[in-house]
Amino acid sequence: MRLRAGLDFMRAHRPWRFFFVLTGDVSYRPGGVTLAELMGDYLRGHGYSGETVIAHGMTGSFWEPRLVCKTLMRRKCAEPELRLKHLVVISSDWQLRLGDQFWREATAGTDLQYHPEAIHGTGGWRTRLSYGVFTLVVSAARTVGLWPRLERYLWKRVYRPRYTRGFQANGCA
Repeated sequence: MRLRAGLDFMRAHRPWRFFFVLTGDVSYRPGGVTLAELMGDYLRGHGYSGETVIAHGMTGSFWEPRLVCKTLMRRKCAEPELRLKHLVVISSDWQLRLGDQFWREATAGTDLQYHPEAIHGTGGWRTRLSYGVFTLVVSAARTVGLWPRLERYLWKRVYRPRYTRGFQANGCA
């Protein structure tokens, strides 16, 4: 649904120049293709012949914004004629409830204008519930100053193992 929404958004906003930044350089199954590769295949299979950029390095609602912004700013420095101004983030509504604050922070130090586009109707009840609880926990940790410790813990216990065991989040595998 999210990729289809991205294609629809792109078609509705021509003649803008678009390219898709795909995240998720984690294999869906150990030793298999990555989530970003699967997304790229989907886009090409649905008529997209433009450029895709894979942001390598991390997954997760709080790391992807920094990674994507860093990738785009490097690209912008390497290609000044690119004139990149807008970053449209198309994601599930439940993911954006958690990730929106991180996207806003990541783009604040750039000249990119951030535009969130929430897609409703994705994910099952377990995914929506787990992200809702996770959003509350992260928000509370940020409020009381425990976010740096929680972020390190999450990397060590949740996100780093994805690179060896594959992506196994609730509702995704």
